[in-house]
Amino acid sequence: MIQRDTLWKSLIEDIFPDLLVFAFPEWSKQVDLEKKPEFLDTELSAIRPGSGTQDRIADKLIKIWTNSGQEVWCLLHLEIQGYDDPQFAERMHEYFYRIRDKFHVPVTALVIYTNSNPAHQPKAYHYNFVGTELIYRFNTFHLAEQTPESLRASRNAFGFALEIALADLNVSSGKNRDQELYRRKTEIFRAYMESGLEKEKLRKLFDFMKAYTPFRNSDLELTFEQDLQSFSNTEEAMGITETILHEVEKKGIEKGIEKGIEKGREEGLEKGVKIGEKKGYSNAISLVVIRGHQNGMEISELAELTGLSEQEVSEILQNENGSDQ
Repeated sequence: MIQRDTLWKSLIEDIFPDLLVFAFPEWSKQVDLEKKPEFLDTELSAIRPGSGTQDRIADKLIKIWTNSGQEVWCLLHLEIQGYDDPQFAERMHEYFYRIRDKFHVPVTALVIYTNSNPAHQPKAYHYNFVGTELIYRFNTFHLAEQTPESLRASRNAFGFALEIALADLNVSSGKNRDQELYRRKTEIFRAYMESGLEKEKLRKLFDFMKAYTPFRNSDLELTFEQDLQSFSNTEEAMGITETILHEVEKKGIEKGIEKGIEKGREEGLEKGVKIGEKKGYSNAISLVVIRGHQNGMEISELAELTGLSEQEVSEILQNENGSDQ
């Protein structure tokens, strides 16, 4: 299972201009959103304050430019877990003065809290000793204080991503969790399909939603995928080849290769097949062919996708048709 900090970091890089507009609607008007930002992971690692919980956060240091050509740096920190970290605000201050001291550039900081406990959501660092006082305030956004309606009304790709995280935060943990999550995810999908958002951003959001809010019942994931494709009413919008391969990763690894694989589905079909059993390989490849043909792919396309000959593809389809009679 992909870690959530990894999902957030990837999404930030994919749709950073949307994040900037969402978080700083007025200031972002001064930013050259057409110029590609620089993600300074190496620089951030060099100055990062020590912490025993670094693997539980998603933080990014990003260089952007204003419309006048001025270089500006943004420190973006997403607090992923709802744990109590008494040193967090102090570390935010350390981030700030280390960046200022080393690079001498304008810096703003934003913390997005995705947990639900207000006690774990500081907004400032306060130091006071014998008349010497320091207050360091940073921008904060509290997901638990939002509503799905307000996030969706933003018509912003990052606001949509936050609605996905909010759905996961609000869904119950009981036996009906999957059913409730299914309803919420379907509602989100329908709204985003009607939002007018660019196709590429929609795909990134759908990938984020699938990985961020997985169902406990893996079979329900396949049903959900099929419902999404049916609603979109277009193979291209869902990326049919990508959808088929995702299904194979899940079904082929989970059922056909379960004795030979110990890694998650993110390892993909290629690695799973290499260490899987022969039967698992056969089942996975057959699934590609059958699902692809059902979704309109030609035999030649399926042969190229799977590495089989066209005759082998035809035999699989004939066997499938025979079993249906």
